[in-house]
Order: sequence, then C-alpha cells, then structure tokens
Amino acid sequence: MRNIVEEIKFVIITSSKRMRKRAKSAKAKYIGAEKKQEVFDEVGDCLGTLVKPFKASFSPFFDELLMIIEPMWGKKKTAKERKT
Repeated sequence: MRNIVEEIKFVIITSSKRMRKRAKSAKAKYIGAEKKQEVFDEVGDCLGTLVKPFKASFSPFFDELLMIIEPMWGKKKTAKERKT
C-alpha cells in the first residue's frame, strides 16, 4: 500500500508542477489542463479502487494524501478539479 500511495503522490505533484510550467502560453495551458485533468481522473479512479476493498489498510495513508489533494478543492479550481 505504501508504494501505491507514494506513486499516487508522485503523479499528483509532478502533474501539478508540469501544469505550472506550461501555463506560460495559452495553447500549452489548454493542452496541459486537458492532460492534467486526465491524470487526475485516473488518480481519482485509482484512489476509489483502493479505498473500497482496502479501507483499513488505506486509512493510515489518507492524511498524507489529503495534504496534496486538499489544495485542489480551492475556489479558483475548476469543478472537475474539485470533483477529482
């Protein structure tokens, strides 16, 4: 479980960093936003898949992931980002 959570954290952090770098041009920003949303959709699916059958095993890692996911709930974020 630890390895999976670490990989999910890595994907979220890396994707967010790339998005900030691409934000310089309008076209790159649009393409980057689409890709980022695809990545976050996949991460959301993975988390949902983990939580359902492995609630007890996953529980200790929830706070760790929450620190990374919580900023996605901000008012300036899109509805899709908040949904993820």
